[in-house]
Amino acid sequence: MKAAYSALAFIALPLFTLAAKYEPVTWDKTFRESGKIFVVVAVVLLILLSVFGYLITQDRRISKIEKELKNK
Repeated sequence: MKAAYSALAFIALPLFTLAAKYEPVTWDKTFRESGKIFVVVAVVLLILLSVFGYLITQDRRISKIEKELKNK
């Protein structure tokens, strides 16, 4: 019965949020007008590139260790 109540709550939650008064988000407009959106995009890209670079270097290190273990 507890699962049924949880499922009902998850189904009803979007309905309640849609019923709320819609107010447009203004933070995106503010960022675009002030030019700070480019800073946000640059920071996100920097973080993503850093994560990908780290993953690539780790993959190379692991591959090197696997080759060494295979040769022994």
